[in-house]
Amino acid sequence: TVIITGALFLQGGDVGSEPLRKALFQVVAIATSTGYGTADYMLWPVIAQIVILMLMVVGASAGSTAGGLKLLRISLAVKVAKRQLNRLTHPRRIHTVRMNGEQVEQEQVELIVGMLLVWILLFAGASLLMALIMAPMGADLDVLSVIGVVASALGNTGPAMGEFGPAVTWASMPNTGLLLTGILMWFGRLELLTAVILFSPSTWREPGARKKDPDDEDQNNVV
Repeated sequence: TVIITGALFLQGGDVGSEPLRKALFQVVAIATSTGYGTADYMLWPVIAQIVILMLMVVGASAGSTAGGLKLLRISLAVKVAKRQLNRLTHPRRIHTVRMNGEQVEQEQVELIVGMLLVWILLFAGASLLMALIMAPMGADLDVLSVIGVVASALGNTGPAMGEFGPAVTWASMPNTGLLLTGILMWFGRLELLTAVILFSPSTWREPGARKKDPDDEDQNNVV
């Protein structure tokens, strides 16, 4: 909010508390996946647009119904990266990851890092596919529009960036693009791990069932 307010103040055009009001409302709306847009942030300075895009990716706090990666996971990933750097400089020292004064188990660390990697791969793959789908738009297509749509869909934000910002509709997007964004919204709302578990064959396997072993069949034939 402070960065966007400062950028709007330096840009000029607004008086009084108007920059703070616009920045605060838009930050809350984007971070909480509310989807409201009271100002066209595509007319704001570039640094403000970057902050908006980052909010689409990060989202709100853990445990909330908002989309995005969640602040807790980002914070944990930063701590893990810091631990790995410390291991390079002090390899013999025991390094742990702590959140709120408590040590985080290695299994939880691996789970969070794995989910972040899956999210990054999904984001990259969906961006490439979206760019291919929207290629017929020609000159109207730019990188910001593509990654903005994907980030907005995965974060369940609502308004996107570029040609699909808060002041325009998504009517110009091809039907296949709308279908892709719908799938991404579904993944973003359910959380990636939930969606992966849902589509895992082992989830739908009957309890106690296991794959047939050819050696077992041979033994039965011998008997």
